[in-house]
Amino acid sequence: MKDEAADKFIQLAGIVGLTSDGEIAVLRNIGNTEDFVIACLVAQSLAHRMGKTAKQTMSADDLIGAGGMVQKTAKQTIYNAASALARNKIIQKRGNEYFVSERTELQFFAAKLPQLLKRT
Repeated sequence: MKDEAADKFIQLAGIVGLTSDGEIAVLRNIGNTEDFVIACLVAQSLAHRMGKTAKQTMSADDLIGAGGMVQKTAKQTIYNAASALARNKIIQKRGNEYFVSERTELQFFAAKLPQLLKRT
């Protein structure tokens, strides 16, 4: 499980990284806020399975921090996008934190990641 998560995380290289503190960092502009949220949550889930982060979830503040200067997005925009994704059952919500299901992760790797990798 750990090796599979590490292999998947490597596929995200160039888009999303992991700091030595175990925080997700977006390395380039992903585009729309929904894709940004999902990419961050997928990376967080993988990092958690690899034992690099204490939790599988991210708050709106965590998501904003992950974007840093690369993906400047207002907290309200992140919150609105995450709430809409949760309402549509694309991501899950636990308290004030969000996470992705295995189904969403698989769909991300099959459909969205190839599109993100093609962008320059």
